[in-house]
Amino acid sequence: MVPIGAVRRYLDAMSFRLKQAEERAQWNAFPFVTISRRAGAGGRSLAAALEGEMRSRSRDDPALFLDWHVFDETLLRLLTEHPGSKTRFEELLAEEYRSKAQDYVHQLLTGGPPQDLVLARVFHSLRAVAGFGKALIIGRSGACLTRDLHKGVHVRLVGSEKPCVDRLRERYGLDEGEARRRRLQLDASRARLVAAYFERDIDDPLLYDCVWNTDRVSFEEIARAVCDRVEEKARAYSVSQRAASSA
Repeated sequence: MVPIGAVRRYLDAMSFRLKQAEERAQWNAFPFVTISRRAGAGGRSLAAALEGEMRSRSRDDPALFLDWHVFDETLLRLLTEHPGSKTRFEELLAEEYRSKAQDYVHQLLTGGPPQDLVLARVFHSLRAVAGFGKALIIGRSGACLTRDLHKGVHVRLVGSEKPCVDRLRERYGLDEGEARRRRLQLDASRARLVAAYFERDIDDPLLYDCVWNTDRVSFEEIARAVCDRVEEKARAYSVSQRAASSA
């Protein structure tokens, strides 16, 4: 994962860089990748495989494949450290989407901010890192949030119950029963979030460039295919830019 300090410097520079980029029409100049996943299907494993594949390809194309960053837990921790934030890191990490009534009770009991406000900050930050590109965004409705940014490569990971449960057991230190309940809870919460904010079905394959079954395809194979798609996106942008400049 990227160190907190590096992410903070990255985001702190954006208010200045965003204005410059928009003025020069360079917003979304580099591709980015969103990774949606069933709970336990291996989003972080794919991100690690992508980092390895990109390091390998950076020898031939450093401009495209150097300096990519994973935005997941590190970004969430940074947001909770923002001055005045009353949101706990564990709450964001849990990806628990509450109904309006549940959120009202939660605010009364914890003194925390409204869920909509918290999610707005998360969404705004993810839009920013996607807009500048070279970002691997895990979860947080990334595919829906960035549908209008033409350089995105949107991936969905699925898998059968046992391997997904086994990954959750290892990640969270749960027994099998707890891991099965955790899987159902995460999948249901993520689906509610996408439905509530974007009016879409998280399992709709049309939201994504590709849907991969991690039972049958290795993360390394998926990473190679995704990087091929990243190259295609970058190439298409270069062609369109040349056409625009010669018009």
